[in-house]
Amino acid sequence: MERYYPSKEVLDVLGRLTSEHYVEVYWIDACEIRDATLKDVEKAYHTEVRAIGRFYGVRDDYLIIVVEFSQSLGFRVLCIPLGTIKKVRVLTRKPVKFPLRITKTAKPVKVVYVYVKR
Repeated sequence: MERYYPSKEVLDVLGRLTSEHYVEVYWIDACEIRDATLKDVEKAYHTEVRAIGRFYGVRDDYLIIVVEFSQSLGFRVLCIPLGTIKKVRVLTRKPVKFPLRITKTAKPVKVVYVYVKR
């Protein structure tokens, strides 16, 4: 069975987005494998990427998201071909000061309490 991207669900989500939305995008990227064996090719040809940023827009079959901003360097922008997108998840509509990053991890988190006398 052949799959065609983007799916109807992805197109529906993209149609509802505004510049206030922060999104998490799962997409398939091109890859290069050097000094590979045939087993390496079978394992590594499929390169899934996850990007998080503020929705900028859709232009000429590309999803454009702003992933970072620096006063000295300006914006860092990703332009993702629509045909490679597997899933778009809306994270928030509220503007935040820093790029929102959500990562689930199986590792325990160390909690440190600091007590200060008044």
